[in-house]
Amino acid sequence: MRVKEFDKLSKRDFENGAVLDAIRKALKKLEIIESQEKEGKNE
Repeated sequence: MRVKEFDKLSKRDFENGAVLDAIRKALKKLEIIESQEKEGKNE
């Protein structure tokens, strides 16, 4: 899910958890990127 798509979300998207799922996926990606950056700095 992209930020641009956020305005197009319906109440049902929030109720069925699609928004939370997208947020969780994005946070996992961020955590992976951050951990990779930290590993790169430690070398």
